[in-house]
Amino acid sequence: MGRDALVVGINTYSYGALGKLEAPARDAEAIAQQLEASPNPFRVERLPGIKDKANDSLKVGKKTPVSLRQLKKALVRYFKPRGETYADTVLFYYSGHGLFDDLTGKSYLATSDVNPDEEKWGFALRDLAELLRESPVKRQIIWLDCCHSGGLVAVKDANPGEQAGYSRCFVAASQEIESAYELANGDYGVLTEGLLQGLNPQRLPGQWIDTLSLCAFVNQYLKDVRQTYPQRALFLNVGEPIDLTRCEGNGTVAEKLPELQPDNCPYRALNAFDFTPEDVEVFFGRRVLTDELLGQIYQHHFLAVLGPSGSGKSSVVRAGLLYELQQGKRRSGTETWQILPIIKPGESPLRSLAGVFIPETFRFKKKGETFLNSSVAELRVTGAAALVEMIEEEECEQPVVLVVDQFEEIFTLCRGSEEKEQERKQFLNCLFGAVDALAGKLRLVVTMRADFLGKCLQQTTGNLAERMTSCRVDIRPLSDRELREVISQPATQVGLKVSTELQERILNEVKAAPGSLPLLEYALTEWWQAWHKEYQEDKTIAPELTLEHYRAVGGVAGALEKQANQVYQQFAGDAKKQGLVERIFVELVQPGVDTEDTRKRVWKRELVSDIHPEVLVDDVLAVLVQSRLVVRDGAKVGKGEQVETVIDLAHEALIRHWSKLQTWLEKHRQYLPVIRQLRGEAKRYVAEQGNKSKHFLRGVKLEEAQDCLAKYGNLGYFDAQTQEFISLSKKTWIEEETEKEKQILEALYMTAEFQWSQRNRRGSLISITKAGARVQQLRDSRPEVKPDNCQKVVEKLQETLYNRIKEKNCLECHLEGHSNRVNAIAYSPDGTILASASSDKTVKLWNAQNASLLATLTGHSGSVRAIVYSPYGSTFASISGYDVKLWNVRDRSLLTTLTGHGGLVNTIAYSPNGTILASASHDKKVKLWNTQDGSLLTTLTGHSDSVNAIAYSPDGIILASASWDKTVKLWNTQDDSLLATLTGHGSGVNAIAYSPNGTILASASHDKTVKLWNTQDESLLTTLTGHGDSVNAIAYSPNGTILASASHDRTVKLWNAQDGSLLATLTGHSDSVNAIAYSPDGATLASASHDQTVKLWNVKLQFDLNLDSAMAYARDWLRNYLTHNPNVSASDKELLEI
Repeated sequence: MGRDALVVGINTYSYGALGKLEAPARDAEAIAQQLEASPNPFRVERLPGIKDKANDSLKVGKKTPVSLRQLKKALVRYFKPRGETYADTVLFYYSGHGLFDDLTGKSYLATSDVNPDEEKWGFALRDLAELLRESPVKRQIIWLDCCHSGGLVAVKDANPGEQAGYSRCFVAASQEIESAYELANGDYGVLTEGLLQGLNPQRLPGQWIDTLSLCAFVNQYLKDVRQTYPQRALFLNVGEPIDLTRCEGNGTVAEKLPELQPDNCPYRALNAFDFTPEDVEVFFGRRVLTDELLGQIYQHHFLAVLGPSGSGKSSVVRAGLLYELQQGKRRSGTETWQILPIIKPGESPLRSLAGVFIPETFRFKKKGETFLNSSVAELRVTGAAALVEMIEEEECEQPVVLVVDQFEEIFTLCRGSEEKEQERKQFLNCLFGAVDALAGKLRLVVTMRADFLGKCLQQTTGNLAERMTSCRVDIRPLSDRELREVISQPATQVGLKVSTELQERILNEVKAAPGSLPLLEYALTEWWQAWHKEYQEDKTIAPELTLEHYRAVGGVAGALEKQANQVYQQFAGDAKKQGLVERIFVELVQPGVDTEDTRKRVWKRELVSDIHPEVLVDDVLAVLVQSRLVVRDGAKVGKGEQVETVIDLAHEALIRHWSKLQTWLEKHRQYLPVIRQLRGEAKRYVAEQGNKSKHFLRGVKLEEAQDCLAKYGNLGYFDAQTQEFISLSKKTWIEEETEKEKQILEALYMTAEFQWSQRNRRGSLISITKAGARVQQLRDSRPEVKPDNCQKVVEKLQETLYNRIKEKNCLECHLEGHSNRVNAIAYSPDGTILASASSDKTVKLWNAQNASLLATLTGHSGSVRAIVYSPYGSTFASISGYDVKLWNVRDRSLLTTLTGHGGLVNTIAYSPNGTILASASHDKKVKLWNTQDGSLLTTLTGHSDSVNAIAYSPDGIILASASWDKTVKLWNTQDDSLLATLTGHGSGVNAIAYSPNGTILASASHDKTVKLWNTQDESLLTTLTGHGDSVNAIAYSPNGTILASASHDRTVKLWNAQDGSLLATLTGHSDSVNAIAYSPDGATLASASHDQTVKLWNVKLQFDLNLDSAMAYARDWLRNYLTHNPNVSASDKELLEI
């Protein structure tokens, strides 16, 4: 342990071109003596060290050479020693020649034996960097007074600062390709003179001189002498400052606590810390994280700081990163970087971005609004080029730092319309286009809640997904030590203490609660308030926060809740004010969509309404601001010279931890987004100069608006403009709907009349039933829409509807018996048996004629995922887990089990001649088996994810496979070669099927669609849409005229196989439909479901290939089913009355 120093000064060089030096030995000896004189002295080794006979001590030799081997051995001994014993602090000082190799770009510390002509350059700074990085020494101090010494600071691997507990100080006399100088009128090098003056303990009497204060002094010293000596020193400080020296005799004197400042609260409640001296003075606990951010922003042009709500993202960026950049104490030169005003995206991120560059003289005048609008227009049109121009007009040669706080607002507030989606993309393109174009001049920092990372990863604009992955720092929870700093150190700054008992209680309450920093800071503020109140009554009380204050306020979790409830109760007895308080807090929250709720800023004018006049709003806001629950910003650009006020939550912790606000939000969650959208629609309507009617609400949107108005109209959420907009929308909608319905009914009525005259009874029934259904719908749900031809439709319906139903019921029966979901079904080739496979580990065989259960096969140990009959019906195959089983149809005995897949087997298929059985697996492979002896013939590989389905072409020449990798692959069964890969689905492909004539291949996907492909040239013919969820299975009818599809949306749809039109939708299952199969004669369609049943549908009906007719038939079938099926319950038959 202890403090060691290796001090090197080399005057003597054998390489003639370098020449001998005079200052290095003097430099090194002076530094050595200063370090040894510290009250906490360093153990100094001098290199080269010689005996000073006059003083009986060692000193740095002026003529003695130092070899590379000596220097390297000494450095390794101090920074990477053998064994477990080493100093906790090691300082390395070097003065001498520095070399730079132009060919390799490497910098070196030149030892006496260097000879660049023989490629002997000395000790490479990159090797020193690696040594430091691997060193167990946790406090490292490196001072290099030589040419090209800045190469060490440029090597990022030297930085151990991201490791907890490591601190370092690097000081280099010059840039990597720059020379260092000796003072013309002194004994020392320029840097060493600065170090010696900075280390003088008399400079700061009674105070420790540490690495930070030393670097600040040296930096200023070099600026003062720079005109004569134009070297640019570099320094880098990471971790905690390291004490170096102080006045003799004061080293063990206890630090004097600051004088008590009883009226100065050291805590910031719910406010974020900013990079102001007042806030930084009481900002603690984030030194390691700040160092990491500094390292990242110095090396990268973009930095994303992510963490949960309440983790302190904004504070560490402002009071940590920006403050340190501004000060320039930890990385030389950053004090010259220009920090632009911090922005939050808001509802219009381009407007927020443009506002950064408004000239100060315009900011609150009409010119400011004009300038802002012009800048926004430029950003929209020219994008990143406009932003680059704005930044370059700042005329700053050093990097410019732009911070976008609460970056998640591009998703939470900039949304709801195509215009907003477009603005989000433009904003991202502006930011990242400028970052790339300016090549390091712009450093962009964003803070964002971690739960929005998924949305970022879905974005392609600005390469956001990749940037968020590669340039991100995640906020880590505070350690116990850091939490203690947060709790006690701010109090220390104003002469207060926090009792040990209180610290322990807080730690136990906070450390297991993510995102609790704002709660803690707020509670500390309340405890200070409680102490301050006591102090005002009795000036003799101890300057200490104790458990009594903790108990009085309600602990960490209870402080905010208690205060917020007390503020709300101040308005007890005034229902209007309490209603306004509720409305203000609800308005200040943006409900999350697949994410947590976030805060939302609002203009004060948006809170003013007929229900809540401005004087009332001002009164309530005054109380909320005084109580530190909301904040009010005044300096915002308005029209003319008017300055508007914006209101914001003090912190999102209110959303998470105030139960009353959570209750309000749940009460309003359904309608709050609708209300806000309506306000925006009303604004666009008023601003429209052309066809205003295009903005009117219609249909569901109008219904929602009317519902919202009825519920919230008297609560102040709707201004007069929005109410008038809703009223005009309703009037226009009624007029439009009445005319439209009149035309539709007339067309249906005339069609029914004509069909009746042509003795087309069925067609006439369909047409008039459709018309009758519309009349009923109008009467029951839209009574305000009253076409004048409704009555004759009703009369015609009465004449034909109830006595013309003759078709056989569509749903014949359903099979029950499985105790878990049914995964697969298959008809035997002769159509006499229907087999069903289930997750209950069984296969059931049913009589296809009378639906009776023939047998239950129980040979599987897990869920049975698929079943298929061989083409000639002698065997059938089933799969469970990783295995495929072959069964004898006649006696239902197990013939063999095929094993070999490395994952779950998903599906199986026989070749048309029955000689091969193909199996597809989660292991991304398709295997082909000999059905005679069960041997493995070949394995097809090529998919990058689970293979979900396989199908042979009718001629057996091609095997198609479908995968979760979104593709369908076609394989030549003659040589197992890959013929083609079909792409186009937006998600995994679940099922495939060839048409009976082999000309079309259908594929069904998780993306809710079915695609039809031409098998001759693999081109896409059409895409069938209509399902509301993943399509799980497809099957062609035996004659190829109908394609059936089954979906997770609980329905089976029947499509015209020729033109893709929808013929019918079969409903009845109560859960996902997993499989479908046509009987060989095509008369029955079987469907299997998660609801543990198999349903049999009569599909012999001859469809009129027209979408409207198909829908009418579906209703007719349902009525016949309800009327004639003996299994229908009495309650189901009540559906006939609808």
